[in-house]
Amino acid sequence: MSYIGQQLPADVFSGYVTDTFTGDGSATTFTLSKAPFSEDSLIVVVDNVIQQPTTNFTVSGTTLTIVGTAILSGIKGYAIHTGGPVAITQASKVDVNGLSDGVILDADGDTTISADTDDQIDIKIAGADDFQFTANNFTVASGSSMTGALRPAFYARKDSSAQSVSGSTATKITFNTEEFDTDSKYDASSSRFTPAVAGVYLISASVAITNMPSAGYVQVRAHKNGSIMEDLSQFLVNPASGNQDTTSGQITFLETFDADDYMEIFIYHGDSSAQNTRVKHECRFMGFRVH
Repeated sequence: MSYIGQQLPADVFSGYVTDTFTGDGSATTFTLSKAPFSEDSLIVVVDNVIQQPTTNFTVSGTTLTIVGTAILSGIKGYAIHTGGPVAITQASKVDVNGLSDGVILDADGDTTISADTDDQIDIKIAGADDFQFTANNFTVASGSSMTGALRPAFYARKDSSAQSVSGSTATKITFNTEEFDTDSKYDASSSRFTPAVAGVYLISASVAITNMPSAGYVQVRAHKNGSIMEDLSQFLVNPASGNQDTTSGQITFLETFDADDYMEIFIYHGDSSAQNTRVKHECRFMGFRVH
């Protein structure tokens, strides 16, 4: 018989899946062909007697557990899955309000989407919370890495106090005032940037000093993972004679980072006497991921 309208989806009227099992007098657990949504979505019958959900049986993943005495040897049982699939074209919405692991994405049930916290979505992969989404923010679990649109960025500066520079040694510049840090990976207490996401980063630092030495030199240096990057340094030259002059320098570069690599900025004074050279407050340290 012909009709007007869309063709009916085949899976709506498909029969329920039925699993059968046989007791051996000792086993209380049986493996189902698929994981049901809950005990209430199963009809379990043992020796032609319907079992009460959670009282007479429980389910965990694909494991059906008979509560109490094991099924006698040779006694037949079966489980009918009443929770059939819902065709995507037939569902106007899927409501998992407040449900942890409400959307299961794989066969063993350990890759899920949760919405159990208001205005927050968590994605769990292989049992671990890897990704978290909140309003206008995206967080990756510590130690994880990803490629894509994530663009962490930070901007820090030195406070109003001057910083003394020791002679013939490298002194880490204290960029101890954080202006912004989108991924919370800049530590103002240690003046260290430690991105959690691998990628290519643009790093820039500007440094101002006073009491330039009349002899020797001053050098701004980038240190990655505790070691100087020899090709990423800037010499600050003495603009005039004497040692009361102020000058500045800047380094800007692209650098690849693995997750948990870190970057710091140092200043090196080549004169052992140091001549009271100081780092001024007009210092900036910033960076962001470009790829």
